[in-house]
Amino acid sequence: MTRAADITVMSGGGNVHGPNRQQGSALIMVLMMVVMVGVLTLTLATLSVSNLGGARRAQQAGMALNAADAGLAQAVEYVRTEGVRALTCSPTCTGNPWGNSSTPTTVKATSDGTITTPLVARDEDVAYEVWIEKLAAWSATGPGLYRVHSVGKAGSSARREVVQDVMVAPHKFPLGIFGKSISGGGNIGVHNQSIFSTGCVSQRKLITFSGITDILNEVPPSVHSSHVITEANDKGLYCADTNKPIHSGTAAGNCNPAYPYDQDSRGGPLTDPLTSTACLGAGVGGYPQTSKIVSDADLFTMYNLTSPPLTPAQLDQLKTVAISQGNYWTSSSVWTRRPNGVNAVMYFDLLRTNPGGEVNLNDIVGFARPSGLSVDPAVCASKSLVIIVDGGNVRMNSDANLAASLFVLGDPYGNVNKINGGAKFIGTLYANTIDLKGGADLQMDECFRSNLSPALFDVETSNYRELDR
Repeated sequence: MTRAADITVMSGGGNVHGPNRQQGSALIMVLMMVVMVGVLTLTLATLSVSNLGGARRAQQAGMALNAADAGLAQAVEYVRTEGVRALTCSPTCTGNPWGNSSTPTTVKATSDGTITTPLVARDEDVAYEVWIEKLAAWSATGPGLYRVHSVGKAGSSARREVVQDVMVAPHKFPLGIFGKSISGGGNIGVHNQSIFSTGCVSQRKLITFSGITDILNEVPPSVHSSHVITEANDKGLYCADTNKPIHSGTAAGNCNPAYPYDQDSRGGPLTDPLTSTACLGAGVGGYPQTSKIVSDADLFTMYNLTSPPLTPAQLDQLKTVAISQGNYWTSSSVWTRRPNGVNAVMYFDLLRTNPGGEVNLNDIVGFARPSGLSVDPAVCASKSLVIIVDGGNVRMNSDANLAASLFVLGDPYGNVNKINGGAKFIGTLYANTIDLKGGADLQMDECFRSNLSPALFDVETSNYRELDR
């Protein structure tokens, strides 16, 4: 009995204390679950915060890259509209941040406008710094090459750097005086540039050249025709090749010491040392060792010319610029004498409403200056003028003074009827026929070359790179 009672007591005791032990175990398990849930929650929260931060940084990096690309686009637009003259001092231009690597052009892409330091202050702020490096200036032998450096910034730390190359070259129009026929006469002076023609160049002895170098083409100033150059007072598009031609069409006559650098269809190789010494070796950077131009194509290839000088697309572009500036007219008599804009484009669209109308270039105001200027900004202002006369003619006389790139287009129109009376024209000229009878000066200088209108340049981009990739 005693044993049975003891057993009963022991069993009863187990039944009394068992539930408390189970409750304790459950409490421990609950606490462990709470801890695990807390750890998981904290981990998820940490991951979420990290992911949000990473997403924000990635977003800001993308914004910074977009800002850098915007800087590139603005720099290319600067080149298209302002040209490259103000970049000759790059990378240390003191007055032009587009050409200064230390203090570049800085733009903030929010409504706050341009900012200084700090460049980016808030998470939503985006900005870029951009400048243009001059690698090579354009010349008669090749295009200019420039490199745009752009840094985009976003938020407090996102930064992306990109570069892109920009190639700049003038349209393939004649850089000089070009006419399908040219009549000399009077006392015509051509200074530091050349004359080009696909037809007759008459009265050659009355056209006087000066200057060692044709500034635009880097050859001695001279006449180049794919037809005939003659001393006769001839008329028309083509002149008789037997009436006082400057070259005889024989080996002995390939060199004319009076015009040692002229070329036409009657010339030939300058190989005989007894007859060609006067015509050889004076070209800056080399000169063709022949006085012969075989054809129009030979002339165009040799001097990088085209005729017509501008494509329809280029003319449309120039017309658009002129319209936007308020310099577009359809009359040769009713127009604004002072064109708008520092880099002005004047467009006379005469073919439909005033065909054959004559534009008097004497009336243009604001683009007269002394000739023979250097590129020194103290004497050479940054300005340019393009004049398109489509379907009409022009004249210039009575001591007029004008610096411009002039295109007189159309056939039977497109003629320079007069350029005399002491007129001074500084620049390039393309026309159907050019009458040079009378006293006039056709000038070229380094100031004009450096200020060739940006509207006459082809601008191509290449070699885009992300430097921080």
